[in-house]
Amino acid sequence: MNDANPSRLNFTWLLPNGNKRLGYYLNTTSSYITITPNHSEDFGQATCRAQNELGLFGECHINMIMGGK
Repeated sequence: MNDANPSRLNFTWLLPNGNKRLGYYLNTTSSYITITPNHSEDFGQATCRAQNELGLFGECHINMIMGGK
């Protein structure tokens, strides 16, 4: 994503509970989100989608699992 052309990327996070978070790529090295789960529906697969001004995009998927001590 650092080599995108054009370089301005728009990030969309799709969360397991159906919520969506939008943001612009402001950092030259990463885009991140902090999620504090409250319910079991908050766990599962989250998707990060990066899209440039031309409509080209890439996705990554992250599985959030419930754990314990």
